[in-house]
Amino acid sequence: MTMNDETMKKSPTRRTFVRRQGLLFIVNCLCLLALMLVIRACVATIYTVPDNSLKPFLTQGDRVLVNRLSRHTLGKGDLVVFSDSCSYIGRIEATPGDTIIWEGEQFLIPNRCHPKCTCGECHIFLVNMGRGQSLVSRGDIVGKAYRLFK
Repeated sequence: MTMNDETMKKSPTRRTFVRRQGLLFIVNCLCLLALMLVIRACVATIYTVPDNSLKPFLTQGDRVLVNRLSRHTLGKGDLVVFSDSCSYIGRIEATPGDTIIWEGEQFLIPNRCHPKCTCGECHIFLVNMGRGQSLVSRGDIVGKAYRLFK
């Protein structure tokens, strides 16, 4: 056996090289997919406005970026996406500490939870959805929305 034959036996064949590269490509794609899903579930997602109820701020088909990390720093005028069984978008009109009229009664939105409440998500916001208003707890808010494009 010559030196050249030994070198040929030790070096990977073309087929092995292609398999390794293919496997590496698949692993990289799976890692990128997992990273994308984590970002979308925990950091930010894109939401499409379903109707014209928030005109002139948003119109049907507008795209908004929903920052899931900013749901604890909300103020009047912020656009938010919230959900119970499906997603809604609206503008915050009143925050904890504000007095509002709700169903003909004067109501103070509380600044803090009752001491016996252990949920930690008691802050309530009055959100205008264009076609009506809703009292939404911080726990139901997905995140603050920023208009991207139509």
